[in-house]
Amino acid sequence: MEWSSLNSQVKATNISLVNKALIIGRTENGVGGATHGIIGPRANWFTINDVKFYNFDTTDGALGDCSHCQHSASTDSGARTIFTSKLSFDASVKRKVWYRYPYRGIYSDLDGTLTGLGAGSWATAYFRHNDWPGQCTYDDAVYNGHICNPNVQVRRIGFYGMTPSSFTAMNIKILQYD
Repeated sequence: MEWSSLNSQVKATNISLVNKALIIGRTENGVGGATHGIIGPRANWFTINDVKFYNFDTTDGALGDCSHCQHSASTDSGARTIFTSKLSFDASVKRKVWYRYPYRGIYSDLDGTLTGLGAGSWATAYFRHNDWPGQCTYDDAVYNGHICNPNVQVRRIGFYGMTPSSFTAMNIKILQYD
């Protein structure tokens, strides 16, 4: 299942969502198998609730982010927040999350069933500035990035209308600050 975009005027969880679904990645009569179970949109506020994932035994993940962001004409920079709750993964699921270009997705785990770290925990793509001992752990094998306990908050930061314009399309370097 893949969502490209949402109505940007809706700013609430449980409006645009996948609810009570069973998603099977690979079956005996399938060729190759699915690469993702759910790919989230290029927008915030998407919710995934009460979903069971089975037979995702490839290196791609049950969850993916930023639909169509890899396209050269995409206008989204990623780091959109997807809210999750009541997720279950059978033992064959090797990777729960596989980040897609531009590799910046954020998952807000409302009840701890995605990360196993409790309600209010996070899963997010790897960036060195998120290496916080005791707070965030890098787990590429299962989460393709960081999982963070509820003591942290992960947020998208966007800069618009920068001056001088020579900064346009430049990567911003972020350092840890405590």
